Amino acid sequence: MNLGVALTLLRDVGNDEAQEAAARALVLFAVDDCNKAVIAAAGSVPLLVDLVEHGGVGAKEQACWALTNLAVNPCLRRIIAEASGVETLLLAVVEDDGSDLCQAMAAAALANMAWDDDTAAIIMGMGAIDALVDLERSGSALVKEMVAWALGNLACSSPDVRLALAGAGAIPPLIELLRSGTYGARARAGRALAVLTSHMADEKGVLARALEGLGALQDLGQLAGSCGCTPTYKCGPSAHAEFSVIQL
Repeated sequence: MNLGVALTLLRDVGNDEAQEAAARALVLFAVDDCNKAVIAAAGSVPLLVDLVEHGGVGAKEQACWALTNLAVNPCLRRIIAEASGVETLLLAVVEDDGSDLCQAMAAAALANMAWDDDTAAIIMGMGAIDALVDLERSGSALVKEMVAWALGNLACSSPDVRLALAGAGAIPPLIELLRSGTYGARARAGRALAVLTSHMADEKGVLARALEGLGALQDLGQLAGSCGCTPTYKCGPSAHAEFSVIQL
């Protein structure tokens, strides 16, 4: 299927099978930066957002995945937000429709969206932290990994967000993931905790006490040794390589 056919099939509203196939194709096409621009110019972003909200399970999975790859582009993140994508993706994360992949891809898309401070503010304004923290406790292994990435990007946005994360109980499930998750999940949880660690002084010791009281600093040090990453991360340009956006 070429890009033109995929874009045409995506417009076949009501034909769930065709739209799922189109979204699956766009997952791959959206890896290319030039294709991202073509997909956006064709008005596909609102259609993908609508598919996340109203499509069948398979179509939702592929639409969330396509939006994840599109959201690598800062301009497209704004277009997704303008199409009510943040609200729709958050609902896809918190609603259990029986698809771990749908929840995980929606969380991955939110992780990319959260890299922009304005979009992070929208996510925060919707009260998303409590829902994300609940999933960090109870979701599948894949969902926990993607939620940890989203929490890490959110933590980069402001001191208020970092304190809100701590207040919502995000630290214990991240520590648990750091200790017992898959390698990828451990790395993502470690980086999320490392952002909190790197701002201990800014938050007047609140985060430091939480991490130290749970014995997390030793785990962060062990993670640094096992995966070659640095146990503290600064937000801003130097953090971009470690957090930033993900393309799947």
